[in-house]
Amino acid sequence: MLSDLFSISEAGQSYDETGALYEGRVLLRLVHADGLSVVMPHFLFAEIDNQWVFFQPAFFGSNSFIKLDEDEFYGCFSLDVRATKSNYAIRLIIKFNSAGYIRTDASGAQLYDCSFYGPVDLIKNSGGLCDFTPDNQALIRVQHFTTEDTINKILNSAHLRGSPWNLQGVREVNNATFCYFTSLKSITSSNDLQRIAMSPTEQINFMTTSSNGEPEQILRMKVYREITTNRTHALTFKVPISIITPQPVWFHRPFSDFAYYEIVCPEVFRVGLIQGENLSFNEHRIIDVDEDILWRPSFVVLGDASNLEGVRAPFDEENTHQVFHIENLSDGM
Repeated sequence: MLSDLFSISEAGQSYDETGALYEGRVLLRLVHADGLSVVMPHFLFAEIDNQWVFFQPAFFGSNSFIKLDEDEFYGCFSLDVRATKSNYAIRLIIKFNSAGYIRTDASGAQLYDCSFYGPVDLIKNSGGLCDFTPDNQALIRVQHFTTEDTINKILNSAHLRGSPWNLQGVREVNNATFCYFTSLKSITSSNDLQRIAMSPTEQINFMTTSSNGEPEQILRMKVYREITTNRTHALTFKVPISIITPQPVWFHRPFSDFAYYEIVCPEVFRVGLIQGENLSFNEHRIIDVDEDILWRPSFVVLGDASNLEGVRAPFDEENTHQVFHIENLSDGM
């Protein structure tokens, strides 16, 4: 949509009552903006060939809910997912209900059983493997890229240091640091770097989505300058999804078409830390959960894709008022 790299012109087939039927799990978050409340999908999971995999939402549509009483409801929404490094997305119709409630995590997000139809080779569109603990906490297997010289230093210290840089990589965040992970298995091209908001030219171009028939505008945004030779080695970690900072979104209102939401940098996963803290892991490279050191935002950036300020908003999270406010859920939606 907003750049050549993330164009949805290659949107694939939509699966609604077609293809293979899958039983999975979906992590949902309830968020609010002025005159707007949305159930936002955070992760989709499915067990395929006796192995759990996770799917990265790339786009999602408006929610439909039927509430029968105070405790019983049915919901559905469209969710576009795509494989790591792919521009080709497939559309799934996710269906869930109150009876499928599994748990609420420490971030206030809720995990539900769900069902959906998809292609028989759905696993090709996954972001990677994941695991569920006996109490149904999900851990996704993702990479932290660094240099060869740093690998042993990280392993010997048994912790990761937080980065002070924001998602754009050009400004230090005032009240937190972030440990960065990605579902990318390798970083070998400038396109790979752009997927994690970096560029050898120090620039990524984005385009607005016109909501009134006016011509689109181009945002030439400065980002962190990087080359692939500085991202040659990776460590794979198991990261609990409950500590991952919610990814920012763009809200699209295309002229004469349905509105939809887009996840910004869906292949980037950040864990927010209080300044001065480090993120520890054990001998199995499972990231520790320590609530005392985590920085948890009370909002999700909601950039209005119809204007340049909104396109820039997810990359300048400390200085934007375009946000969803997170409602921490208890035992019910």
